[in-house]
Amino acid sequence: MAKVTFLGLGLQNLGPFKQRQYLDLRTESGKPIVLIKAFNGSGKTTLLTALQVVLYGTKLYGNGRGREYEQLMLGLQRRDADGDARIDLDLRLEGHGEVDEFTVSRSWALSGGKLEEQLTVHRDGHPDLQLTEEWDDFLDNLLPAELVQLFLFDGEKIEALANPATLPDMLRRATEAFLGIGGIDSLS
Repeated sequence: MAKVTFLGLGLQNLGPFKQRQYLDLRTESGKPIVLIKAFNGSGKTTLLTALQVVLYGTKLYGNGRGREYEQLMLGLQRRDADGDARIDLDLRLEGHGEVDEFTVSRSWALSGGKLEEQLTVHRDGHPDLQLTEEWDDFLDNLLPAELVQLFLFDGEKIEALANPATLPDMLRRATEAFLGIGGIDSLS
């Protein structure tokens, strides 16, 4: 199994982040968790959303829900900023005796009243057109979108993770995604 390490997150013109801001996400050996503490309205949820969006794009919301994704991105974009909205995620992937560093970038621009998204993936500092085209499948093999809620969550979601009424459904969807099956009910 591959090890994925987030190295840094860049945001530009999204939520409270005007122009380009960069958050170093590297951790120390033996301390692999990143905790972010800040005042309400300072961008904690925007950072978490940005991590999920840069990785999964519209797939974050599932099939047929592209309109929700577009509304999210339109709502996050700053109208008072020059330039497009953009998210860059630097990450390291270790597996099969190899180490690769990637930068995944998504940017958004309004064109004729419609939101246009651009995805670019760089591997070891060079654009990788094939990986950009195959990014959804590549990422699905590492961490399916259905599992991301178990790894990237904010304090408000801790309650949902600890709630016996909601946890079984979340774990069920995550298990189905992890095993690549369409529904546990259909097996029984």
